[in-house]
Amino acid sequence: MSNFKTGKVIQTVNQKTITVLVINYKNHPLYRKRYIASKKYLVHDPDNKAKLEDMVSIKQSRPISKRKTWVLDKIINQSDSKINPQSKANTDKVTKASEKSELKSTKPKTQISKPKTTPKKEAAK
Repeated sequence: MSNFKTGKVIQTVNQKTITVLVINYKNHPLYRKRYIASKKYLVHDPDNKAKLEDMVSIKQSRPISKRKTWVLDKIINQSDSKINPQSKANTDKVTKASEKSELKSTKPKTQISKPKTTPKKEAAK
């Protein structure tokens, strides 16, 4: 039952629960090329120690809820980000919106005129 995994915290919105992204590299059986297989785990964090983008070690435990069967073991690397996750999400939205408006303003404003069409005359039967 003592299964350990290492991953990155990608969400800390819920109380006492964090979402950890664990990345594994696998080899394709036919093409023999490495590819990334990732999985998200809901992890119990009783003291709310983990912050966004921290590298953490998680340990499998008894089921705590329907999808939460992992517990935070230790924090390996703390991120230097002191931004609240909700405010960071809002700033990301603002930057994306400003990037979109910049892209719209940089497009050339050429208007393509449609050729004028004349209505067809009906042939007499």
